[in-house]
Amino acid sequence: MDRKFSASGVKLGVRCERAWAYCYLDGLRRPEVSWADIESGVVRDPRARSLALGTEVHHAYEAWYGGRAYDWSSVPGVIATSGMALLPDPDVCREPGNWAESEGALPPLEHGGVTWSGRMDLLVCAPSEFARMGIAPFEQMLLVDFKTSSAIGRYALTPTELAADLQSNLYGLAVMHREAMPRIDARWVYVETKERRRAAAVDVTIERSRAEDTVGEAAEVARRLCVIPSSADATPNPTACGDYGGCEYHRRFGGPCDGGGPGSVGAMIHARANSNLTTKGTPIMTLTPEMHEKLAKLRIVTAAATPDPEPKPEPEPEPELPPAAKRGRGRPPKTAAVETSVMPLVATATGLRDLVAAIEAAEADLAAAKQALREALG
Repeated sequence: MDRKFSASGVKLGVRCERAWAYCYLDGLRRPEVSWADIESGVVRDPRARSLALGTEVHHAYEAWYGGRAYDWSSVPGVIATSGMALLPDPDVCREPGNWAESEGALPPLEHGGVTWSGRMDLLVCAPSEFARMGIAPFEQMLLVDFKTSSAIGRYALTPTELAADLQSNLYGLAVMHREAMPRIDARWVYVETKERRRAAAVDVTIERSRAEDTVGEAAEVARRLCVIPSSADATPNPTACGDYGGCEYHRRFGGPCDGGGPGSVGAMIHARANSNLTTKGTPIMTLTPEMHEKLAKLRIVTAAATPDPEPKPEPEPEPELPPAAKRGRGRPPKTAAVETSVMPLVATATGLRDLVAAIEAAEADLAAAKQALREALG
C-alpha cells in the first residue's frame, strides 16, 4: 500500500467515503487561507475564517516554543496566551536535562499494513513543569496537542473519549514505538475562540496495547478505502451532508456531489436514528453489520480538532488583552490572567449531561430535516 494515512483522513472516510475520495483521489481540497487574508478582508467565508484562526493559533504556539517574536496582542496571540498556564514553559524546557519537540512530523510508523502520517504539536520532558501542572507523566514524557474550539464545553473530548480517539492513540503509538515505552501520558489543551478567553486541559494515559488495537482497527478502514477506484465508485453518506456547517463537496457549496439523493425527511431521520457509530452523538455513516462491529471497538471520535470548521462561526469580538500582551510584539506574558480549568476536576451532574446530549441529538435531527426540505425545494 503506497498511500499514507492520517487520523483525519480515516475519520473523513468513515464519515463519508465519497468525501474522502474527492479529497484524496481527486485532489479537491479547500484552498489554504491565511489569517492575514481574513484580517485584510480578502476572504470572508466564515468556515475559512475558523480554519485560518486555528492554524494561526498553532503558529503562535510554534513561535513561543521556538523562541521567536510574535504579536501577542493579536486575536490569535491572545487566544494562544489563554492556554499557556496549562502548558510547559518553553524556557524551562530548554534548561539542561529537559527538551521539547515542537511541531514535528510523526515518528515513522507502520501498523496494520498501513503507513501512517501526521504532525505532533509537542512532545516534552520537563519534570519541574509537570509538577507545576499537577501531573506525573510516565517516564517524565508528555505528549501535547493544541486545539481551538468555539465552545469547549460542547466540543472538547472527555477523558474517556480522548482515550478512545484515533488521533491520540495514533500519535501515542508512534512515540511509544520509537521510545520503546508501554504507555505515554497525553494532554490535549483546548483554547476557546469566541467571547470568553478560557482554556481547558484533558489528560489521559495512552496504553500501548489499546493503541495498537485502535490503530489496527483504523488500518482496516484504510485498506478498504484504498480499493476504491474513483470518487464515482465511492459510497456517499447523505446523513453527513450537514456536518460541520455543511460538506464542502456538496453542490450547494459549489462542489460536485448531490449528496447521493437525500430522500424524504423521514428517511433521513430514520437513518440517523438507526446508526450506531457516532461523532459526539451525531451518526456519521451507514455501514455493514461487520464494519459496525469492528468500528464500534475502534470508537473513532472526531475531536473539535484544530482546525476543524464548526457550524456558523460568529464575528470575532475585539479581545480584552492581558496587561502584558498590550505591550505589543515580543515575548508573551509569563502568566496570563485567564480562566483555565482541567477537565477531570470539573464535576458535572449526570442528569444535566444527559439533558444536554438529548438536546444536541434533537438539534442534529432538526438540522437534517431542514436540509432535506431545502434540497426538496431546490
